Amino acid sequence: MDTMECLRDLDLSGTALKELPSSIGNLIGLEYLNMDNCKNLVRLPDSFYKLKSLTTFSLRCCLRLEIFPEIMDTMEMLYKLDLSGTALKELPSTIDNLIGLKYLSLNDCENLVCLPDSLYKLKSFLRLSLCGSSNLVVENLFTAIGDRPVKQKHLPGLSLLK
Repeated sequence: MDTMECLRDLDLSGTALKELPSSIGNLIGLEYLNMDNCKNLVRLPDSFYKLKSLTTFSLRCCLRLEIFPEIMDTMEMLYKLDLSGTALKELPSTIDNLIGLKYLSLNDCENLVCLPDSLYKLKSFLRLSLCGSSNLVVENLFTAIGDRPVKQKHLPGLSLLK
């Protein structure tokens, strides 16, 4: 794929993709990427962080997705990330590079056992949803948010912890 500046929305939901090509990073104008119900998806390219215009990324019910790539550079525009129903065991330690992230859904992530300590660095964070993530160790959750009341210093905008 050559650099494509005009493509804004890409809906790949329900496709049989096993992985995205690394050239996805060339879609520099992409704002919305929907990959819900891509049941064969096993990996995302390391170049994911190059999607600097991306605001919404949904991977709901990607049942075989076990690893979310490290985010090697800041992504200011991504504010909504839905990883519900994936097979993720953990989030990348570089999640704090998603500096514009406001909404993170990890519902029904049954393999998820911990959250990275870097999660508390997300200053724009408003909503974290963890319903049905039955193996998540609660102590790790509170370590990740800095063991502070919701309205304190490091997560001042967080209003809902579900």
